[in-house]
Amino acid sequence: MKALNSILRIFPDMIGLTRMSKYSALADVDALMHADIYDLANRILNKFHNGGGLRPPLQEYKLAELYRLLRQYKPNKIVELGSGSSTAIVAEYCHNTKNQAISIEENTSWIENTLKIITDLGYEESVMLTQKTASLSEDKLVARYNQLNIASCDLLIVDGPSLVQEGVNHKHAVCLDASEIDAAVILVDMRKETTHFLTKLFKFKYNVLLSDILFRLNPVNRPLRYWTVFERIAN
Repeated sequence: MKALNSILRIFPDMIGLTRMSKYSALADVDALMHADIYDLANRILNKFHNGGGLRPPLQEYKLAELYRLLRQYKPNKIVELGSGSSTAIVAEYCHNTKNQAISIEENTSWIENTLKIITDLGYEESVMLTQKTASLSEDKLVARYNQLNIASCDLLIVDGPSLVQEGVNHKHAVCLDASEIDAAVILVDMRKETTHFLTKLFKFKYNVLLSDILFRLNPVNRPLRYWTVFERIAN
């Protein structure tokens, strides 16, 4: 099996695919090897898309990796900034481990869609969906939720607040909340400026495992990495 996995991992490089095509090929191999996880991911995404959810690349892999990361780190208290399809994966984990998560979201429609998804799956008691207003600084470089009042957690998921204001995506804005919640593990979803900010701020506090997709890295002898992972360094 190890030999087969190695062959499958180098196969995309052997046929001259583009970088994103290589990532997709690795995700396809992962889906073949973990059909049960991808079945859950696809059930969630079908409901998510039916409610108007976005369709970025590698969504299934994103959820499958999150599923595994939750089981790797085994958090008891989870805080999620920004609700969506990932909330359902968190809810499934909390349902099975008897833990609970808090998911913060500013958009009413997004909350309603997320609640419908986790209710349809039978996990509505496992996540506390909480609406908070959000703001961008005047220079559009800092985004945060207002009156968040969360001090700490075991695992923090960063995919909010939205950086879109009046139809403009202020992608250079940093999610400041991610620096103010004390978390053993931080997972950042496709937010490059927030990742750069946290990497500099927490240089001696966390080990950083960068997202292959976001930073165009080539995974060698390891799984493809969708999320950027910050692991607190033990004292």
